[in-house]
Amino acid sequence: MMCNQIHSFFLFIFISVVLGLTGCSDDPTGTDLDIGDVSITITGDIEKNVSGGQADFDGMQTGQIHSWEISLNDLNPQTYSLVFLKIDTEQFAQPGTGAYSLGEVNGGFDAFFDNIVGNFDITEYSTFSLCETGEAGGTLTLEASSASVVRGSFDFTAVKEDFDENFDCQVLGSIRVRGEFRALPRRSI
Repeated sequence: MMCNQIHSFFLFIFISVVLGLTGCSDDPTGTDLDIGDVSITITGDIEKNVSGGQADFDGMQTGQIHSWEISLNDLNPQTYSLVFLKIDTEQFAQPGTGAYSLGEVNGGFDAFFDNIVGNFDITEYSTFSLCETGEAGGTLTLEASSASVVRGSFDFTAVKEDFDENFDCQVLGSIRVRGEFRALPRRSI
């Protein structure tokens, strides 16, 4: 009988310690999940400052197309999405530290910023310009680039474009986007 009481006592202590340790968290969700860091200032057609959210990176291959991207998004609700994308028909390694041009042919990366209002009102601005007016462009600077983290900053102008009834390219607006991030490897679902 005494042995069962001692066993129950130690089992109670063990369970209490385990529950106590798993309950220690500064994260109100209790997950302590690191999803990266983002801080962005947007001016021009859109005026907003955003911080927090998710920042990740990943390399992909689809057929003969190789790509590598840094993706920055806020969550719940999602009000923006910013993607830095490098595409090539030849395989390439994860980009290293340094400054990369945005919006130049063979410059390395393009930036795509989606302003999201509600569920279906999405306006895209990009450094990838079909109108080729020279308004879009800027710099992505990678200060750290490893298999476990990519950290950097950016400053660019992106344009919103469309074609009129004569198929002439029209610039409908522009934004300046500046900020910094710390991105982690994309997790598979």
